[in-house]
Amino acid sequence: MVGYYGAMARGSATLDKVRGHRKNNAADVARRKRDVERAMMHMPWTLETQHRLGELHEVSARQIREDAKSIRALWAEQITLQNIDQRRADWLARVHAAQHEARKDRQHNALTRLLRLEANVSGLDNPLQVEVTHKAEQLAPIEQARAIVDNYDAAKAYLEAAEPLTIEADYEPAE
Repeated sequence: MVGYYGAMARGSATLDKVRGHRKNNAADVARRKRDVERAMMHMPWTLETQHRLGELHEVSARQIREDAKSIRALWAEQITLQNIDQRRADWLARVHAAQHEARKDRQHNALTRLLRLEANVSGLDNPLQVEVTHKAEQLAPIEQARAIVDNYDAAKAYLEAAEPLTIEADYEPAE
């Protein structure tokens, strides 16, 4: 954890401690919020984390919690501004990243669950439903006979051009 805080401090809080000025200007607040957001995403969000961030940026832990609250509100606003397709794409990207990590770390059970989750959400594991509608037209017997006679020459030519069908069957009479 200390190494992570050290990485956040580079170019932000440590230089300002030496200079000795207040941490209220816009650039310092932006750096502090960036570090708070990183900590929220990559570290356990504990009181210790909040206190260390406060010490690093020379503010109270309460101010760090307020920053976290504003960051969460911003995240919620970004989610509501996105349409459902963007949210699905983002979610699938996160699932794919998790699948890559699971594959890289040889966590086969986690990978299997993630693939199953993706298939479920995508609808790929659901049975395919096909609706078939068929409209049958019924001809009167005289119209059927007329259609057969009218198309007799075409049907005869078709049957003559086709190879003869051979049906093979074994038949034994019952005793």
